Amino acid sequence: MASGFIITGRDAAALLRKREWTREQFSFLYSTPAYWPVLEEMGFGDVGRALNAAAKDDRWQDMKGLVSDELIDALVPQGHYGEIVDVLRREYASLVDRLTFPVPEDPAEDGAVAEIVAALRKS
Repeated sequence: MASGFIITGRDAAALLRKREWTREQFSFLYSTPAYWPVLEEMGFGDVGRALNAAAKDDRWQDMKGLVSDELIDALVPQGHYGEIVDVLRREYASLVDRLTFPVPEDPAEDGAVAEIVAALRKS
């Protein structure tokens, strides 16, 4: 089972919103030493230490700026609704038999997400 971050949406604006939300989450999560092994493994160990130092110095407003696009790209599968199934298959097919998928912000997108989930179940 994989449970983590997925950046997806119907258009570029949605992907950007999810990316910035992810950046904010990472800025908090990766300030915690318990999460650093992932960063170390991926070559971003210095980011965790910088985030931790910023948190200790009460510089919360600076923390998002420490989470680079490169880090997000390395850790988070991402793509528009039309491509996310292929992205997730490529990332996870040989590793997991189940994964969590984000609920859309807009209920009008429930049908599109239901199609994605159905396609992933066929994998």
